[in-house]
Amino acid sequence: MKYDLVIFDLDGTLMDTSKSITKTVNSAMEELGKKQYSANECVKICWWWSFRACTEYFGKKRSMRM
Repeated sequence: MKYDLVIFDLDGTLMDTSKSITKTVNSAMEELGKKQYSANECVKICWWWSFRACTEYFGKKRSMRM
């Protein structure tokens, strides 16, 4: 299947996914017996990994601002 456009909404502009991100992260952490995180912490963690993945893929390093 060919796509003309792919949109990555990594900052929640199009859709607020913080509740589902938090639920998913904390479900995994619970299975591992690890610390549970607040919604704000989960979003920051996921934003950081998304930023890192994009900068490595596209090869552009910029300062990380939150």
